[in-house]
Amino acid sequence: YGSGLTDATTGNPATFYIQTKDSMGNNKTTDFELVDPADLLKVTVAGNDGNANAVYYADLEYEGDGLFKASYTPLRSGTFYVNIQMGGDVDSGLHIYCGLGEANKCSPFNLTVEPGPTVPAMSEIESPSGEAMDYLVEAVAGEYGYFYIQAKDAFGNNQNKGGDDFQVRFVHTGDPDIIYRGNVDDHGDGTYTVRYTIRQYGTYELHTTLATSATGTDEGLQQCAGASAPYIFDRFYEGADPYQTPAHCTNSNSNATLNLTVVHNDLYAPTTTTLDDGTDLVEAIVGETNYFKIHARDEFGNIRA
Repeated sequence: YGSGLTDATTGNPATFYIQTKDSMGNNKTTDFELVDPADLLKVTVAGNDGNANAVYYADLEYEGDGLFKASYTPLRSGTFYVNIQMGGDVDSGLHIYCGLGEANKCSPFNLTVEPGPTVPAMSEIESPSGEAMDYLVEAVAGEYGYFYIQAKDAFGNNQNKGGDDFQVRFVHTGDPDIIYRGNVDDHGDGTYTVRYTIRQYGTYELHTTLATSATGTDEGLQQCAGASAPYIFDRFYEGADPYQTPAHCTNSNSNATLNLTVVHNDLYAPTTTTLDDGTDLVEAIVGETNYFKIHARDEFGNIRA
């Protein structure tokens, strides 16, 4: 019995208790203090997806009167089986019955391991792989761009719930007073879509941040320009090696903050202007060539360079 039989969180120790009994249901009072618990009980926490990398072995501590405390710390999120066996090894030991008989034995128990708190330095942003433009680094004035966020915990597990207050800002490199904000759509499953539109052409620094309770300050996410397989929602900690972000990702807390280049839109006559150096538009001399210049602009007044 105990919460660690059914629920756990990555990085946090989980515990439960095992009460040994005799064939009549009486608690064992045998002195097990001089017995290695591993000689009596085998407790393994294994992923039910068959992933051999996600297996944890619980530490057993004798509490007295036949009671054992089992502790383990999972690092990978997902669904698991808690196997409690007596005699033999993991492959041959008998699962405990809990007095329910072999047909209805209680072991293995179903366990759900939830991801820990979202960590900005592990979370990632990436553009859709199927679009012609990479909206992390290029956009057109007045048109919508979008990219994705995958929230992760400290071990690289993908979050499975929403609620993180991500902030997205685009700061003009030539005039820091020009700032655009992205609209963050929370899908409630640890994934987010950021949509934005910028009307003024130029180069912008992209800042995607999350304030965590651990520091109270905004921290930057991993920015992954040039998406490649496995794509953002398919990357996660698989249990064997520490999670590593792809080589094309950089942390926005460093000096490698991505720059977004916004180019002008299509030619738009109502906003296009003339350049008059004098009176060329209102005065002319018969027989002499006259001229003036036109500044081509888009719908938002951006010069079409």
